[in-house]
Amino acid sequence: MVIRPTACAVASKNIQVIEEENLIENARLMGEEMLKGFKWIQQEQNIVGEVRGLGLLGAIELGKGKSTNERFNNPLAPLVVKEAAKRGLMFRSVIFEGQDTLVFSPPLIINKHEVHKMIEVISDSISAVKLKHNEKELI
Repeated sequence: MVIRPTACAVASKNIQVIEEENLIENARLMGEEMLKGFKWIQQEQNIVGEVRGLGLLGAIELGKGKSTNERFNNPLAPLVVKEAAKRGLMFRSVIFEGQDTLVFSPPLIINKHEVHKMIEVISDSISAVKLKHNEKELI
């Protein structure tokens, strides 16, 4: 086994920074804030199904109805990602095996203001996609 002293020193420093800047607690608190925002989006947007999160990992599923779990013929998640990128927010879509999901992993240093802005951009991006593709066409 080869031991890399430089890599070990860098890893040790990373752990020190995470502890000193209380990033684990920040991830927990901002993750809760993010999930609250996802639940707000779920109430506001009729094409949002399940929302979930664990720390700063989160997901929003898109579909024809909140309770039916029925998917659109063509996934909307990539279109929402594209709209959000125009507004300065980057995240991914997952569309394999019939999914139509937005997935999020913001940085550990995110703050409450940035989480609220993120939620606003996500909701606005979903609205823009619905408007561009006429809600009747989506269903």
